[in-house]
Amino acid sequence: MNIFFWLGVLGATCILVAFFIGNFNDLDKRTKIDEILNLGGSLLLLIYAIDGLVWPFIVLNSVWALWSLWILIPHKNKS
Repeated sequence: MNIFFWLGVLGATCILVAFFIGNFNDLDKRTKIDEILNLGGSLLLLIYAIDGLVWPFIVLNSVWALWSLWILIPHKNKS
C-alpha cells in the first residue's frame, strides 16, 4: 500500500464523516465543517483517482470539490 492508497482512505473517511454529520443535523442546517470535510475529502480522493487514472472518479471528485468550494465562498445577495 502506497501513500495514494492512504490519501484515498483519508478522503473517503472525511466524506463519510461529513455525510453522518449532515444526516444527524437537519439538511437545511448544514455547517461549514460539513463542506470543509467534503472539500478536503474530495480533493484527497481526486489525488487518489489521478494516481490511478480513474476518469469517472476524477470527474466526480472534481465536481464535488468545486461545488464544496462554491458553497464555502461567501456570496452577496442580489435582492
